[in-house]
Amino acid sequence: MREKEKGNALFSKNNFELALASYRAGLDAVHKDVSPAGAAVRLALYLNCAAALLKLERPHEASQAATDALVLDARNPKALLRR
Repeated sequence: MREKEKGNALFSKNNFELALASYRAGLDAVHKDVSPAGAAVRLALYLNCAAALLKLERPHEASQAATDALVLDARNPKALLRR
């Protein structure tokens, strides 16, 4: 959660590259957490990665991050939009 919050602060300051790095660090930290809470954090981090990647004009990577989010929640509207 700390990396997600850090990334969100960076994103709000338009520092998308560092925000993306924080989101990815958060994903690394929770990748083995199979609990529902861990899945919720991973979903949010994938969605945030997709948003940052879109801001960085990297649509193919954004699509992959959104697809990873859809694996966790197949009907997530943000994931569908970002993909």
